[in-house]
Amino acid sequence: MKLQLLLVATLLLTACQQRPHIYITNQGYSDEQVNRLLDSINKLDADITVTDDRIPSVDCPATPGAGIPPGGTLTCTGEYVVTLADLDAGQVINNASATLTQPVAPQAPGGNPFEVVTSNMDDATITADQQPALRIEKRVKATSASSYSAPNDVVTFEYVVTNIGNVTTTDPITVTDDQIPGTLTCTTAPLAPNASVTCEQDWIAEQGDIDFGEVPNTATADTTFDGNPVASDPDSVTINAVQTPELSIEKTFVSTDNPGFFDEGDNLSYTIVVTNDGNVTIDGPITLTDNLTTVSCPALVNNELVPGETLNCTSTYTVTDNDLDLGSSTNVVFATGSFDGDPVQSPSDNAIYPVDAMPALTATKTAQATNVPFDAVGQVITYDYTVTNTGNVGLGGEITNQTHHLRNPLRGFTQTLNSFTRIRHRFPNRKNTIHRAVHRGIPLFHHLLDLLYCNWQKR
Repeated sequence: MKLQLLLVATLLLTACQQRPHIYITNQGYSDEQVNRLLDSINKLDADITVTDDRIPSVDCPATPGAGIPPGGTLTCTGEYVVTLADLDAGQVINNASATLTQPVAPQAPGGNPFEVVTSNMDDATITADQQPALRIEKRVKATSASSYSAPNDVVTFEYVVTNIGNVTTTDPITVTDDQIPGTLTCTTAPLAPNASVTCEQDWIAEQGDIDFGEVPNTATADTTFDGNPVASDPDSVTINAVQTPELSIEKTFVSTDNPGFFDEGDNLSYTIVVTNDGNVTIDGPITLTDNLTTVSCPALVNNELVPGETLNCTSTYTVTDNDLDLGSSTNVVFATGSFDGDPVQSPSDNAIYPVDAMPALTATKTAQATNVPFDAVGQVITYDYTVTNTGNVGLGGEITNQTHHLRNPLRGFTQTLNSFTRIRHRFPNRKNTIHRAVHRGIPLFHHLLDLLYCNWQKR
C-alpha cells in the first residue's frame, strides 16, 4: 500500500532585503487529494528540496522561471509503502522539512550571496484501517483413526488456524470444540497475516456416540485484538461409528425332578442367557422364541441391553410321550431385540436332555405252577414273561415279546409262543408281566410233519 504525501513550501520575505523563509506543512494526503496552493506574495528562484523521515526521495518540481512569490507554494510529492508494523501500530506518523539555497539581492557588502533556509519540521498522522480476522480448518489427523467402534476409542483432530486479517495477532489464539470439554490454547505467539498455526487434541468415544452412529464436530478459533474479541467462522467434521448390533443366546439344562431318569411327566428346568455381543445398545423388549415352552425373563433396565450386558431367563418343560418316542427332549430357542428400529436376532441354541440315554430291557420267563411237572400228552403249561426296563430312559412305542419255535422230535411236542403283547411307556426299572405263553402237546403225526419240515430246511 502506498501513501502520497503532499509537501507545501511557503516563502516569507523580510523588508528591505530578501531574507527568504520557508515553512512546510506535511499534510499527508492520499493519492486522490491535493492541497490548495497559497497566494504568492513574492518569489523564490532557487530549487527546493524536501527531507522526509520515512520517504528516501521526495520529488519536488523545478522552481518556475518566474520564481515563487512570497506566500506562494510549491508542491512536492513522495510515496510511502505501508508496512505490517504500520498496520499493527494502527497509524503512520512521518516528519518532513524543506530546504533551499536562495541568492540574496541586493547583496550586502561582504555578505553571503546565498541564504540557506530550512523550514520548520512538520508531521502527518495517517490512521490504519485494522481488520483482525481468523479462519479455522478442522480435520482428522492423517495418522489418526477416522472412525470409532468402541467406548474410549480415540480420534485426533487437527485445527489449522490462519490469520486472514491485515494485522498481527497479539493475544493467545484458542480453539473451542463442541465435542471436547475445555478450551485448547493453540498458540500464545503473535501470528502474522496469512500465517497459520496447527494444533491438535483427542476426542474420546462414549457409548452414546456409538449408538448415535456419527458425531458432527464443530470448532471455533478465538483471540482478542486491541481489547476486542476476534472469532473465526466455525468449521465442522463428521466422524462415523462402525456399528455391529449382535445378540447371542445360550440355553442350558439345569435339573430334573426325576434325577437319573427320563420319563413322561418329568419336569425339566433350564436357564437361558442372552448377551449383547455387539457394540451398540439393543432396545427392548427382548423376546425369546422357544419351540417347547414359554420363557420367563426379568424386565430390562431402561428397556435396553447395553453391550456386554446379559439377560438371565428361565424355563420349565414337562416331558411328553412324544419325547420318549424321540429318545430325548430337544429344546431350541432364539432371542430378538431391535436397534434403530430394525430387528436384531440371535442365532438359535438348544439344550438336549438326556445326553447319555441308555435304553435297555431284560426279560425273565417262568412257568406257572399248573401242570408242572406235566405228566400227560396234551397238558397245557402257562409261562409268565417279566420284562424290565433296565435303562435310564422311558421306553415308548410297541415292545414285542416272543419265544423261539422249537421242534424237537425226541420230545414229541413243539413249543410254540404265539402270544405277544404291546407295552407302552414302561418306566425305567419297572416290570411288565405277560401271561399268555403256552406249551401244548401235539399228536404223533404232527411230529412226523415236523421231521419233514426240518429235513426240508436242511436241503
